[in-house]
Amino acid sequence: MKIAGDCKDFGNTAFKNGELSKALEKYQKGIRYLNEDPDIDNEPADTKTKLEALRVTLNSNAALMNIKLSAWNDCIRAADNALAVASISDKDKAKALYRKGFALVRVKDEDGALEALGEAKKISPEDAAITAELAAVKKAASARLAKEKAAYKKFFQ
Repeated sequence: MKIAGDCKDFGNTAFKNGELSKALEKYQKGIRYLNEDPDIDNEPADTKTKLEALRVTLNSNAALMNIKLSAWNDCIRAADNALAVASISDKDKAKALYRKGFALVRVKDEDGALEALGEAKKISPEDAAITAELAAVKKAASARLAKEKAAYKKFFQ
């Protein structure tokens, strides 16, 4: 757990220095350490909780780096991995859903984006970024529907 935590710290430092690829690399390295299934049977009771929180943070940070690097499918995968942690907090869940929705828009999955962003909005209704992204997706979806409707109208005349 200490090594994964150190990887997170190195990743955060790299991110602050604008080294996005290096930050992503460190977050992914931390995730790999956590995926080795450390033996926590003889550890204090709160160790599992700390491991899960670290897993959420590393995956969520990896999703953010993938957004910054325009790696949309990798972002979706990282956000899904964060969301798969049963003990994820509402704040972290909203953040992961937002990042997933943001990436889904970029891979042209409007329905998936609307679902993810809608769920994020329910959890964190005051978040301006979620509200703005959700509004943009809804606007784009209605414009697409209007365009399709006009095209079909011409087709059946």
